[in-house]
Amino acid sequence: MSVEFHVNGTSGEVWPREDCGIAMRDAYLIGDNHSLKAYVEILKRSKDGECEQIPVGEIFPRDAREAAAAIEAVGYDEALYSPLVQLADQLRGNLISQTVPHHTASGTDEVIDLSAATVSYAKMLELNIPPRKEIIPWLKEKSLAMVFGSRGVGKTQFAIGLATAIATGRKFLEWQIESPTGVLYVDGEMPLDELRERFKGLAGNAQPENLHLLSGDLVYNTLGQDLILTGEAMQGSVVRVIEQLDEIGVVIIDNVSCLFTGLNEDRKQDWEAINAWLIRLRHRGLAVVLVHHAGKTGQQRGTSAREDALDVVIALSKPEDYSPEEGCHFHLNFTKARSVKGEIVRPLDVRLAGDSTSLHFEAQPLEQTYIDRVRELIMARVTSPTEIGEMLGISKGYASKLKKKIDSDG
Repeated sequence: MSVEFHVNGTSGEVWPREDCGIAMRDAYLIGDNHSLKAYVEILKRSKDGECEQIPVGEIFPRDAREAAAAIEAVGYDEALYSPLVQLADQLRGNLISQTVPHHTASGTDEVIDLSAATVSYAKMLELNIPPRKEIIPWLKEKSLAMVFGSRGVGKTQFAIGLATAIATGRKFLEWQIESPTGVLYVDGEMPLDELRERFKGLAGNAQPENLHLLSGDLVYNTLGQDLILTGEAMQGSVVRVIEQLDEIGVVIIDNVSCLFTGLNEDRKQDWEAINAWLIRLRHRGLAVVLVHHAGKTGQQRGTSAREDALDVVIALSKPEDYSPEEGCHFHLNFTKARSVKGEIVRPLDVRLAGDSTSLHFEAQPLEQTYIDRVRELIMARVTSPTEIGEMLGISKGYASKLKKKIDSDG
């Protein structure tokens, strides 16, 4: 009798059931979806024959050993926790190449001669490096970017507006677009009918032939498969689509939580394989824009290492005095802008205007919005910078600066 183990759906090593001491039919290696306390409870239930599936821990021995230590601490015997360590040690060598995409294009760990790709400083200056095409003033060819915000702030509306503007070459918010660029919009969340209506509303009369949609809803309805980009196979499938549509220059991925399931968002190690894939897309000349959620702190949710390779990070947030009656209304701030500065990356106050059949964004510098609001408060006899700051959700110092600007302008 033996048990077949699976890693992210990939069949792995066969491990003797007799050595396990746990009554089960199939075992699955998972990430950090269960706490150590949950490991203990599941092991107990398995021992009592209450469940047939059991999370065994990650493929890295360190994590399995931590689970084993926790189990030992609560008094379970060696027959329950030692298999975790043994299995992790075994699978680390045999299955890691199947479960974690390698950074090497060839997929092997062979030593290669890098001398041909190593140049002196003088030779580097002589290289004929074509300038990267500007897609939108803050996004160039081969750029990696992320837009994040809380639920319902307008991330998808922003991303769809960005996609249609890039594909048509139309101005977007304050940014002029010199020429159209082909876009692949990968959606993992929206029902197809609603996605279509949003695109129709923001595209208006334009029908860009270089805008392509890869919808998780359509993938499932057509192929019976989930559009999950965590594994190498589906990543390769997306690359194949890009290769077939040779006009694609921008890939928008909406969103990280839906399309990269199975990862622990807080673990840098879990994101490394995804980051390697994004960099390989960059090597192909593509610009990639990720759409992601904000966490409780207001920063992008999960490991900060997600931002390391990114050139641009944009935060969308609701105004302090936001009311649902306003619809889609957010403040836009660049929290990272590599090699971009000045008015291109100044904070904006953005609203979605129009009706469902014809939508457009309206934007103005966020500072102008605050000046207008401070002026209204002064007219209402609210003159203390402290009170102004509290009412607008800005610092006392910034409120004082705006008040002085209003006074100087008369």
